[in-house]
Amino acid sequence: MTSVKSTQNIKLGYFYILLTTIIFSMAEPIFKTVGGQFNAVQFVATRFFFGGLVLLPFAIKHLKKNDIGTKSTNKIQLTSRDIFDIVLCGILNVTISMTFYQMALALIPASVAAVLLCTNPVTTALFSRWLFKEPLTKNKLWMIVLSLIGVFIIVNPFGQPLNMTGLFYMLITVITFSLYSVIGKRTTQKLGGLAANSFTSIIGGLVTFVFIFATNIPAIGDFFAANGFPVLSYINLFGGYTLESMPWVIWIWVVQTGIGFLCYFKGMELTSATEASVCFLLKITLGPIISSIFIGETITLNLAIGMVITSIGSIVVLYPGLKQIFAERRANSDASLGN
Repeated sequence: MTSVKSTQNIKLGYFYILLTTIIFSMAEPIFKTVGGQFNAVQFVATRFFFGGLVLLPFAIKHLKKNDIGTKSTNKIQLTSRDIFDIVLCGILNVTISMTFYQMALALIPASVAAVLLCTNPVTTALFSRWLFKEPLTKNKLWMIVLSLIGVFIIVNPFGQPLNMTGLFYMLITVITFSLYSVIGKRTTQKLGGLAANSFTSIIGGLVTFVFIFATNIPAIGDFFAANGFPVLSYINLFGGYTLESMPWVIWIWVVQTGIGFLCYFKGMELTSATEASVCFLLKITLGPIISSIFIGETITLNLAIGMVITSIGSIVVLYPGLKQIFAERRANSDASLGN
């Protein structure tokens, strides 16, 4: 019975990972459609804050149903460590990771930035091993190697010079997002993916709002402007909203952020942090295809080769779970024939 239940969890977990991949792969085309109308930090703050609010009623219902709370009478009690993890995850993902990602987009090609962001399964596997002692299996090691090779081919460093500051921002983005993924698993296992995603998004958005308001203080705004960071200077929280942009904005809040990260954490609950983060490797393949269809971006030869290699890396890390699913299917088929 345990094996069957485990296999069912893997199937459902892989379904959530696939759904996450599809939603996340639509990000860049949609962001390019409306992103130019908004400040990068404003865009990140509102995206996550309102995405988290969309999920909040369902999150509260989940906590009540499972008797999760801070009171001593609750069946599952939230400790100060849990609250700290929620706040930390919000800051890591929204305030730091996604803000640095938007800043990097101003310095390096969007395709390169998107590919580098999708390498976070490599650092996620390493952080999972370091913080939670998740085994660094042979399959995960092969995933790391193949992913790095694929990304090297896609970025093609010998074909075009890249801004080192932009690459440094991407390094911060990948590291902090991987930490968010790994620490978020601990929170997700206790609260559930729905509540964890809602709370971390809202808190991350609120912290970023505070930063936005601070940039309008003359001493702070002038400092960023004078040191080459106009994107962080005198940020207008309410600019850019029009009747034409609002349908896309609502899609980003509800689907791209709310439902996308919910599926991401549900997949992580049912599999592992490393397997869930494989959606970013799969996005390297699916993302350029969607961009090619909807906004006419060209899939170059080095991009196509890199897509194939990183896809193989994704299959390698998912292989044990897939093997278990097919083994159970064969066993059930043999049992049916025997009857």
